[in-house]
Parts: sequence; structure tokens; C-alpha cells
Amino acid sequence: VHGIYTYYLFRRIMSSKPVLSTLLAIPYYPNEEPYKLVDLDILTEIAETILGKDSQADANASQKDHKKGQDAIKDLKENIVSVLYKKKLALEAHRSELSFAIIRDKLIYVVVTLITIITAVLFVCSPSDLFPKWYSCALITLLLLRMIDYFQKKEHFFLLDFCYTAGVQILVCILLMPTSVHLTTRCFAFGAGVLGWSTVILKNGLSIHRLDQFSSLWIHTIPALMVYSFRWTNEKSAIYYQTYPGEVSLRFTLQYCGTCILPYALWVVGYYFIITKLCKNLTIEGDYMTLVKFVIQKDPGVLKLLDIFGPKKRNEAFLMFHIIYFIIVTTLGYVCFFSQIFHSICVGIWVLYAIWNGANSLVNDLSRPYEENAARIQSIIAKLGQAAYVNLQRLVYK
Repeated sequence: VHGIYTYYLFRRIMSSKPVLSTLLAIPYYPNEEPYKLVDLDILTEIAETILGKDSQADANASQKDHKKGQDAIKDLKENIVSVLYKKKLALEAHRSELSFAIIRDKLIYVVVTLITIITAVLFVCSPSDLFPKWYSCALITLLLLRMIDYFQKKEHFFLLDFCYTAGVQILVCILLMPTSVHLTTRCFAFGAGVLGWSTVILKNGLSIHRLDQFSSLWIHTIPALMVYSFRWTNEKSAIYYQTYPGEVSLRFTLQYCGTCILPYALWVVGYYFIITKLCKNLTIEGDYMTLVKFVIQKDPGVLKLLDIFGPKKRNEAFLMFHIIYFIIVTTLGYVCFFSQIFHSICVGIWVLYAIWNGANSLVNDLSRPYEENAARIQSIIAKLGQAAYVNLQRLVYK
């Protein structure tokens, strides 16, 4: 009984001392065995002091009790070694995962940087031939990767958003119907309107170190560059300004609006039916992510606007604001159709805004470890107390 009681007393005392938490937080060194990470002789000395190894110090302790105490010390040693060995295995697994993540991030950085350089060069040097083909191949690849990622994260309802619908129509125009005036005009309206200004609304950034943000940029901003090429630099386009100047007339305006409004109205009806009726148990009642939930998480202030009809009518309120947004940006796209200067200014705004957001994302990702370390140091200092902090300063300055 004395041995068992002393064993648990020892564990309680050691758990209350900072030394035990320090021992269990020792980093793993590959060339050292786990039992070498801890000085078991010191622990034995402490335990033996608590147990009273010296019979003269504790005349009442019998040989039998002393043996039980020794067994308790042995069990404690085995427990400590077992904990450290498990920590070693966990750290080995973490190191392998970390190595893979580092290699993956480096490859993403290199590939995204090359894609950005190639896109800029082809947009300037070969807007009629190579740029549309390059855009199509890259967009299809990124869409496939995004589909896999979305299905794994239960975010595949994002694929129903209008930006993907407009992007697919631009792909069809490039690959299947490049001479269709109506389809090319519609793609121009979507690219110079909804897709281009979504760069600002959704805060897309040119983040060459994050594939998900770069894919979002390719879905919104790069199609805007593509339709700019359709209108002003691509000589093979059906709406190239030298062969199709267009007219600011009521007839053309009605044609322009009709080309855009009809497919957009079909999307609104289909999106509302799928999100609120067909898949209601997944999108509204379940944990599947939709654009409405994403916007609320990204900016909680939007919740007040979406609750204008009540909490149960957020999807209806979202579609109402989306329609208003579509009308405004499509009007701006109509102006872009007849003014290359205004269109160039809009493209400059989208590109500069994407670069600025990418810079902010990079700085935040780089500064996060330093902020976490600073917070950890402040927490340690608070635990040590003012006296320990003064002693630590003295040692540092010495």
C-alpha cells in the first residue's frame, strides 16, 4: 500500500512541476534513442528521495515497502520511456508529412509562376493563335483539379455558380464556335461584366504560392483578359473591332441585352431550384458549402443584407442582389464594348487589384509564424512571472 501510494504521490508531484512538461516537449533528434532524451538518474534520485531510500531517514519503512517503491520507480521509468517513444513516432510521421508538404508547395510555386509568365507573354505576343489555346488547356486542367478538391471538401455546389457557367461558355466559344457573333458577344458581356468585377467583389489575388487562390483568379480575371482579346487584339475573333465595329443603337442594345439576359435568367431559375428545392437537405439543412454560406463566413456584415427577407430567405435575397449586380456590371461591359480606353482602364483595375490581394496574402502567410511565436513567447513570459523575466533579460544581455 505504501509503495502504491508513493507511486501516485510521485506522479502527482511530478505532474505539477514544469520539469515534466519540459521533458515531454523535448524535440526529436534522429541520432538519439528516446531513453537518452531524459535523465532517468535524476528522476530516480527524486523518486527515491520521496520514497525514502535511506532506511535511517525513515526507520519505519520496511524492506518490503522499499521494494514496492523500487518497483514503482521502475514502472515510472517505463511509462516515461513509452510516452517519449510514442512522441518520437508521432514526430517521425509529422516530419514525413511536412517534407511532402514542402515539396508540394515548392512545385506549386514553380508551376504557378511559369503559368503566369507564359500567360502574360502569349497575351501580348500571340493573342489570336496561342493565347486562346493556352487559356483553354490551362482552364480545363485547373477546373478538373478544383472539381476533385471541391468534392473532397463538400464544396462542389460552388460549381453551380454563374462564374463557372460563363467560363464554360467562353470555352465553347473558343473551341467549338469561334465565328458565332451572338455567342462571342455574350461571352464578352459576361467576361467584361460579371467575371471581371468578381475579382474585386470576391477579393481574388495573384497568389503564386496558393493553388486555390490562383485557380479562382483564372476563373474570374483571366477570362476578362480573354474577352478583351476577343474585342481588341484577336484578329480572328467574330467581334474584332475592325471587322465588327458595332453601333450604339437601340437595335444593337436590345440584341446585346437579349443575348445576355436569357441565359442568365435560365441560370437563376436552375440555381434556385437546385439549391433550395432539389438539394435542400444538403445545402440548407446539411453542412455542404454554398456561395451564400461562403460570403457570410468571409464577411459577417453581409448577413444583415441577406436577412432582409428573414433568415429562411437568404438564398432569395442573395439572388436578388446578384441580379442587381449583374445589371450594373453588364451595363459597364456594354460601355467597354465601344470604348477600348474604358475597357483598358477596367482591365488595369482588375489586374492591379489581383496583384495587391496576392501581395497581402503572401505577407499574411509569411508573418503568421512570427506572430504565433511572439504570442507563444508572451504566454511563456506571463507564466514565468516578472522575476523570471528579469533574470532572463540579464542572461540575454550578458
